[in-house]
Amino acid sequence: MPDLHSAQERPTRVARALPAPLEARDCGVTILIRDLAVSTVIGVYDRERRAPQPLMMDLDIELSANDGAKTDALVDTLDYAQVIEDIRACLAGARYYLLERVAEFVAQRIIDSFGARRVMVQVAKVGVVRDVGMVGVRIVRSRRRAPATARKTA
Repeated sequence: MPDLHSAQERPTRVARALPAPLEARDCGVTILIRDLAVSTVIGVYDRERRAPQPLMMDLDIELSANDGAKTDALVDTLDYAQVIEDIRACLAGARYYLLERVAEFVAQRIIDSFGARRVMVQVAKVGVVRDVGMVGVRIVRSRRRAPATARKTA
């Protein structure tokens, strides 16, 4: 095979430094909830808004602090059963036009109510389009950092 590069043009390998190992206190944990079935009124068409529709959700809930691995105690981690119950209760009486709005609501609810650092929410309608398994959206949201307080000068 002919050499396509002259000696001066040959790509060089760049050594990549490995990241420094993280200490356990620097790492968070991500709680995964998959195939969560919820029900809410959703859609832009009248036929969709007559009754609640089933939605499927996947959630990745990133926490900055979690001692559950050390203590093996539920109080030291996120109780995913509470998250599921809360999301289902909130959506049960709600009405939405777009999946995007449902995803935004759920993400903000998890950040505000359960102290998540970051959350991925995927929401899908199943079987609403012929020959398509699901249609949906996925968003990722992070907790906003608190604004730095102004220092007083003496």
